[in-house]
Amino acid sequence: MEDPALQNRMALYGFPLERMLEGKTLLENAQQMHSKKDDQYFEWWNLSGEVKKDRETALDTFVDHVKVARVAFRKKPEILHQLKINRINRSKLWEWTGQAHRFYTLIAEHTATMKKFGVTAEELQQAQAGIEALLAMKDQRMKKKAMAETTTQARNAAFNALNAWLVEFRTAARLALKDTPQMLEAFGMKVPS
Repeated sequence: MEDPALQNRMALYGFPLERMLEGKTLLENAQQMHSKKDDQYFEWWNLSGEVKKDRETALDTFVDHVKVARVAFRKKPEILHQLKINRINRSKLWEWTGQAHRFYTLIAEHTATMKKFGVTAEELQQAQAGIEALLAMKDQRMKKKAMAETTTQARNAAFNALNAWLVEFRTAARLALKDTPQMLEAFGMKVPS
């Protein structure tokens, strides 16, 4: 706002240059917060895709190992009972991961039997490490989601502050420029022709 007459009029209604610059700062802050929110949701969304893919791979591997274990220990029901693999609980997305973690922890005692059926100790260890990594990624995903939600709240607060400033500004501008409404267009306000 370089027009001194316009500056003087706006100052009379509570919007000196400092207050105008405050509005510019509020706008820049709101834009920054909006961009940050978008970036954080994008990171969360990308990680969610990775988690989903890794979860499906880990589940497939777990199911294959359970099938082998059921055959390998078909004559040892006490081991099958200990492994708790009668049924894989897939009713909830993450329910089976606890079951898988328990399975891989306990099956370590029986690697020799599993190896006879084509599953090596290294494969079992790798699958267990995969479950642990998957659970860590799940936690990281939840943290990213929480950060994105917090940033959304901050963005909303920034936009609310900007909107409050704009309400006051528009009222002041309409009063200050009531005799020359075309000058409102300098502030981006529509004026009927």
